[in-house]
Amino acid sequence: MPKVRLISIAKEWDSDFEDLYKFCGACLDDDMLTGTGRATWVSERGQEILEEEKDNFIPEIIPKTYNAFVLRNAENPNYVFAYIRSIPLKVPVMIPRRYRGRLAGKNILIEEIKDKNGKTYIYNP
Repeated sequence: MPKVRLISIAKEWDSDFEDLYKFCGACLDDDMLTGTGRATWVSERGQEILEEEKDNFIPEIIPKTYNAFVLRNAENPNYVFAYIRSIPLKVPVMIPRRYRGRLAGKNILIEEIKDKNGKTYIYNP
């Protein structure tokens, strides 16, 4: 069994790459991981240890929060488009009914929630 990229193991386990990377740092030796960032490779012995420790892996369920700048209102009045500066990304953000049409041009705090359909961003007043 040759080396495998950690990102492919994360897809196989249906988990977030960053959570799995932290888990590997805790349970594997440094010589079992090569490469940096998303180009990290796991050796054969490291794969065996990961399979044994798979039941102990619990991904973080704490939602991530970001500061974002609201660019404009969306066609759907329940959403606005916001730009997250820390990860250069423009995303639709769900907002409460009372804030419709009032957030354009303002800085807001949003939460990232992961579910089976992907990621959803929600305004956190």
